[in-house]
Amino acid sequence: MPSQLFTDMLVAQPTVLDSSSKDKLRVRFKATQANVINSNRRLYPYAVLNDAIQRSDDRIKQNRMIGESPHPKHFIGKDGQIVFDTRLENSVIKIFNQVIDDSGNVYVDAEVLDTAKGRDLKALIDAGVPVGISMRALGDSVRKQINGVMVDVATRLDIHSYDVVMNPATPGCEVVQVLTDSQVAEVLNDGVQITAPACPDCNGEMTAQDPDGDGDLDFYFCPSCKEVYIPEESKSIVQQATQSLRKLPNDPDWDGYSLARQFKMNLPKEPEEGFTDSLSAAQRKKLKDSDFAVPGKRKLPIHDKEHVKLAWDMVDRTKGLTEEERKEARKRILSAAKQMGVDTSDWNKSMTDQVEGEDEHMDIQAILQAMKDSKEFKELVQAEAQAVAKPALDAFEAQRQAEEEAKAKEQAKAEAKAFVDEKLASLKGKVVDEVLDVIADSVKDAENKEAAGVIIDSVLNIYSKAASKLKLDSIGFDGTKTGEGGQVRVEVTHEPKPWEGTVKALLDSFDRLAQEQGHHIDLSIRKVNQPLIQKMIDHMEKKLGYEAFKDSAAFMDSAVVNTDSVSVTTQQLLNQPTIQQALLIQAFQDVESLQFVATETFEGSEVRWPVETFSSAATIDPTTGSPDLLVGESQGIPESVINLSWLTFTPQWRRNAISLTTDVIRTLQSGPAKYDAISRAIYHIGFDKRRKIDNAIYLEMIMAADEYQPKVVTNEQLSAQAVSNGTNVAYKASATVGGTAVATAGSNPIVRPRTKKQELPNGQVQTTVINPLTVTVGGTTLQQGYLDANGNVQGGQFAVDYENGIFYFIGGLGINPNATTPVLPIASYSAVTNYDRWSSSIPNNWNGRPEDYYNSLLQLITKEVALMASAPRFQRPNLGIMSYNVAAFIENASMWYKLNNPDIGKLSGLAESTFFGQRSGVDLARINAPWPAGDGRILLTQKGATRYAIETGYQIEGPYPKYDANGQIIDAKLYYGRENSCIATPQVTDANGNILNPKLRSIKITA
Repeated sequence: MPSQLFTDMLVAQPTVLDSSSKDKLRVRFKATQANVINSNRRLYPYAVLNDAIQRSDDRIKQNRMIGESPHPKHFIGKDGQIVFDTRLENSVIKIFNQVIDDSGNVYVDAEVLDTAKGRDLKALIDAGVPVGISMRALGDSVRKQINGVMVDVATRLDIHSYDVVMNPATPGCEVVQVLTDSQVAEVLNDGVQITAPACPDCNGEMTAQDPDGDGDLDFYFCPSCKEVYIPEESKSIVQQATQSLRKLPNDPDWDGYSLARQFKMNLPKEPEEGFTDSLSAAQRKKLKDSDFAVPGKRKLPIHDKEHVKLAWDMVDRTKGLTEEERKEARKRILSAAKQMGVDTSDWNKSMTDQVEGEDEHMDIQAILQAMKDSKEFKELVQAEAQAVAKPALDAFEAQRQAEEEAKAKEQAKAEAKAFVDEKLASLKGKVVDEVLDVIADSVKDAENKEAAGVIIDSVLNIYSKAASKLKLDSIGFDGTKTGEGGQVRVEVTHEPKPWEGTVKALLDSFDRLAQEQGHHIDLSIRKVNQPLIQKMIDHMEKKLGYEAFKDSAAFMDSAVVNTDSVSVTTQQLLNQPTIQQALLIQAFQDVESLQFVATETFEGSEVRWPVETFSSAATIDPTTGSPDLLVGESQGIPESVINLSWLTFTPQWRRNAISLTTDVIRTLQSGPAKYDAISRAIYHIGFDKRRKIDNAIYLEMIMAADEYQPKVVTNEQLSAQAVSNGTNVAYKASATVGGTAVATAGSNPIVRPRTKKQELPNGQVQTTVINPLTVTVGGTTLQQGYLDANGNVQGGQFAVDYENGIFYFIGGLGINPNATTPVLPIASYSAVTNYDRWSSSIPNNWNGRPEDYYNSLLQLITKEVALMASAPRFQRPNLGIMSYNVAAFIENASMWYKLNNPDIGKLSGLAESTFFGQRSGVDLARINAPWPAGDGRILLTQKGATRYAIETGYQIEGPYPKYDANGQIIDAKLYYGRENSCIATPQVTDANGNILNPKLRSIKITA
């Protein structure tokens, strides 16, 4: 049997011990205690704990008992045993002694390590902050009932270490009940009397059963009604002599409780006239796959009426099913019920209507009436409230004095009524009156205001899930279809959040629109982006407040969309916090480039990132010329210097917009396609923002690589050539990098000019242009534009292909290369030098296969890694970014063939992942997003070298009126999105702004 994992935390102020060195901090923690029942319902007998301490002393003597913060993750190894995933960076203490005193208290003496987290721990201890110490052990236990409470009693322990846990809210080994040695001995010898509860069905006497003979209670059996009941753990350790019992389900699809099920199957069979809901293995084998509600897994048989009824009862309790499988199972069960004439009137009304509602929507009144009339709904509300509130209610009840119980209950009910009246008054006008009636009916039996508050939130939450879909449908958001394969969603726990149903419906709608447009959903990218999205959600919820979001959910439930005033209703919806949260998630969850950068949120008008440099001052050995640590006794010791500078960056507002005419909106909404233009416009503006953020981040990476030691070229005369290709381009010319011998026409990258903003100490923002680019013809400075997708120069007189160093000029500028005295463009620019070249064209004298030639690109990557990891850079790359076309050269290289492949790289073959291979420690990534380098570069960098900081997350606002060029309003609606953020690559520079240790470099792919 695999060992169990034991972790119990105790929060206290550690005692500082006398230290043998002023640089070391040694402290004593109280770790746990023997012979007590702690709040985790565990009991460690003195003998077991003392034995474990003695056996683990060898770890201490060998300096192998290292405590981490937090607990290391654990997993099940191939041998079925628990394995800890310990990490060096999480090490905080080294245990050098442990002892257990006569009272059973276990004390641990530890030295705080000089690691990053160790220094944080030392700062907390120096400040007098209580910290948690938690024993990490594996072992075995038996379950015993002590004074009406099920307790896990340890029978063997192997102590691995003691970890520091910084969360004082974590339950741990606080003492709840103290036992004597004799009482513990009685527990281990089965001397504790187990009082069996009465049968919930017939009130008859039940017997405790332990069929596996391991000394713990497995289940109860009622001889009268022949039923088996499983005891569930109590919610509070102080709630004595009460147990929650669950009747053993009869259906074999219900997983678990194998001992109890085998016991019941072995009971003598009694003849029955009616239906028996258990099928033998032979009977199940004869059924066809179509006779099951879940055909693929052959679960929940529905071949006759009685099994159809049972399947409906068990569909939510059957383990091993996904939500999609449960949803499809309900459809099949309802369909079978209709075919067989099964009466479903007493079934869960809200659930059957939800299933049938995929073909025919319920209206609001039907939902409300179903909620009022449904016994299952009231039980669901009470169950949800109990699940959330029961621990707090148990603790509240335990603290009361018995003689004041009646008085306290009356007072609590009075407080609950006052609380409910106040809450209903605050919700008046925000939700429909029928919802208020449901709330009033649900809380009338609440015993205190805590329970009433949870019930109210539960009603709002359940109703929101049912009603929000109807509201969203009216503006085109159809959440009945989920996205691809269970998309990653931001999961927010803690308080009940009634707005989550609305947010999920919107996100499902956006995913459906994405699939209709042919946009691929990469779940691995969503998983990587989830932490950043969670930061922004936490910031938004903290800023707006819980009540604002809850009121927004109520508004979504009560708002009725007025089709005659689409703009007003849409504006109200877009301004709701629930809608803004869904739009924020949609805008960021699929941004591909976020997996390559360091992301964070910030507040204020600037973002600051620290850059640390170290200057060594070691002496030089004259015989070797190498640094030396040997210093003469009477000589001064050279001092090294650590410098910390803060790089300040100014964020920018990034905006995009879209407009729709009223005629387009109405025509598309009423046409045969039922195409809702508003919801799709909002989706597309968010999708457009995602692509532009990808482009901005990738462009920042390219520019940061190109800005290292560029060659400044001044007044280079460009050899212009006439062009006649159907565009407005009249001449083009290739930069020659000032006539450099190694320059190759048409493949010399040019550094893009960059406008940098920096906030000065006086608060002013200074704007400077680095690596400027100018072109003149006949002494006249030309205006720079850009080259559009069709090859035309737009917005100026010339354009630049920065990747290949080619200038394009329109006609009429006076350029004449054939004149007696040629009139040619004069350019000043900065040329990229921080790159190497690789030609994709196979040389004419190459006698091998193409796949053998492609190996040279992999060899060049290894060469570049060595260059970047060596002096003076010392910045080893771990990431290579490229287009899909360039990635094809790498994937087709013969080096990957099994007989050729050295152990310095691999291809992953994962179609869903951005990463497709590895070479020399560099993760190779091909991107499906705007890539400024096209098929001309491989960028080598470090993950997180480029940073993306967000002050205001993406917001969509509108609709607003639109005006023509003359300022006249036109019949159209304008929507725009915006965010305030900063994208930058902090690098160490000298006093002149020159980069010292570049983290990026590229490989230029030439034809």
